[in-house]
Amino acid sequence: MPPAPPAADGFGACDTDAYRSSIGVDIRETGLTEGQLLRIVRPGDLMTGDFRPVRVNLVLTAEDRIARAFCG
Repeated sequence: MPPAPPAADGFGACDTDAYRSSIGVDIRETGLTEGQLLRIVRPGDLMTGDFRPVRVNLVLTAEDRIARAFCG
């Protein structure tokens, strides 16, 4: 299971490497929840254009499986 996103102090770097082992895993099995530093994007979701270097974005498939992780 990937670690929680970094503390909300605004410092630090996004670490998508920690989520590589979760590619293909159902998001419901991870215990991760969306918050200030973790954004979960499902098919058809709109995303704001703001860039946060410490935020991890998880893109899900239609089956709620993690397909991709990227910073921003």
